[in-house]
Amino acid sequence: GITALCEDIVSYRDVTHIVLSLRNKSSVSYNITDATFVLESKRKGKRTVAFEKGLTPKNRHGSLSADAGGVTRMAYSFNKMTLADDQVLKVYLYEEGGQRNLEITLSAKDINHAASR
Repeated sequence: GITALCEDIVSYRDVTHIVLSLRNKSSVSYNITDATFVLESKRKGKRTVAFEKGLTPKNRHGSLSADAGGVTRMAYSFNKMTLADDQVLKVYLYEEGGQRNLEITLSAKDINHAASR
C-alpha cells in the first residue's frame, strides 16, 4: 500500500533538485528517517568492478513520513550531477522500525536530461 515516486528532476544554476513523493494507501502510518542516495553501476557482473558512492544532499525541504491514507512530498538539492550511461542513482527509503523498505531507481537519462529552469 506504499508507493514512492520521483515527481520531478530540475537543474538550475549548478544545482540539481529531486522531488520525491510518497503515497500511503495502507491503514498504518509510514515513517522514515530520511532518504539515502547511492550512485551505482548499472551492470554488476563477475568481471565488472562495482561502483557505489553515497551522495549527501545540500538541502532538503518537506517530509516523507506519511500518515495512513496520506500523500507527502520532499525536495532534495544536490550539487550539479551527471551520470555515465552505465550508472544509476538509487534512492532507498527505510521504514523506522519496520520492514516496508522502498527503492527508486533513476537512470542516467533521467538525471542528464533534467529540465533546466
